[in-house]
Amino acid sequence: MKSRSVAILLAIVFCLLFPFSSFSKDKIRIGQAISLSGPLAEGAAVCEPYWDLWVKDVNAAGGIYVKEYGKKLPIEFIKYDDKSDIGTMTKLLEKLIIDDKVDFIFPPWGTAFLYAAAPIANKHGYILIGGAGGAEKLKELKLPYFFQCLNFSETQMPVLAEILSELGIKKVAVFFFADLHGIEYSGRAVPEFAHKGIDVVMVKSFPPGIKDFSPLLKEAKAKAAEGLFLACYPGEGILAAKQASELGIDFDAFFVSVGPGFTFFKDVLGPEAVEGIMGGGAWNEKSGPGAKWLSDHFKQVF
Repeated sequence: MKSRSVAILLAIVFCLLFPFSSFSKDKIRIGQAISLSGPLAEGAAVCEPYWDLWVKDVNAAGGIYVKEYGKKLPIEFIKYDDKSDIGTMTKLLEKLIIDDKVDFIFPPWGTAFLYAAAPIANKHGYILIGGAGGAEKLKELKLPYFFQCLNFSETQMPVLAEILSELGIKKVAVFFFADLHGIEYSGRAVPEFAHKGIDVVMVKSFPPGIKDFSPLLKEAKAKAAEGLFLACYPGEGILAAKQASELGIDFDAFFVSVGPGFTFFKDVLGPEAVEGIMGGGAWNEKSGPGAKWLSDHFKQVF
């Protein structure tokens, strides 16, 4: 009886010191809740090939070497559709962490979604990359596991105001998507424009899924706006550009915060229609050798 008790005790100690999972782990699980459908799907679709390509490349090379196991582990990528709904995204993120027990998470699409995801990642001690989005309000939170990649409005808007001033723009209209991105960017842009002596003749928000910019565009034209600033995502930017062209409204400066840097923006509107449209950006192939390699590699694959 005594020897049996000792054996059981040793087994318990062994399991505590060397958890079964450390011997059975054969892959790295990465999860993502992102907008595969709904109003934000068009924009989110821009980022998905990059994540997918990275997973494909890593697995083609045998996986990621994990010193603890002394071998390379392949990646299993679990992806859920948040249907462009923040509440759904947060629930799915919790599911990935608690139920699916993923090792890492990829970010959702959009500033407001990223803002909602960051505290959840922080609560569970998961690293979160600030990929497709970014907000100054994130600085108000204590997020030791959050790493921002893109610029914030505080760095982009002063530069845009300077550019518009150099172009001789005296009056500008501001349209913004009614979410954290739109609210924050328009809120930062208006005072920056005013600081440069640019008259903001109108500031109007619009809801998700907007189908017609004509009333806003006509109002901007009636108020003699020379420039148009849109704090929104690619779908809304494309729609506004199309309808402005159809109405024969030609702004001297046309800025869309998210979209013009993506290839499909030009493909949808055409090379002539996008000429002169400005947009926000973070990097390009001239940013460095690694960026050049990624750009070339992406073009080869897609």
